Amino acid sequence: SLNTLEGKMYFSDGDYLIKNQTGECYVCDKDIFEQTYKEVK
Repeated sequence: SLNTLEGKMYFSDGDYLIKNQTGECYVCDKDIFEQTYKEVK
């Protein structure tokens, strides 16, 4: 689990942990992350 400003968030194997510009971390489901973001090479 991960403590955030919104409370405790739970994550599963394969989920992405994202840190924003202010340093806050949050959890993003693997499927949602891969549909939303593209790899930069």
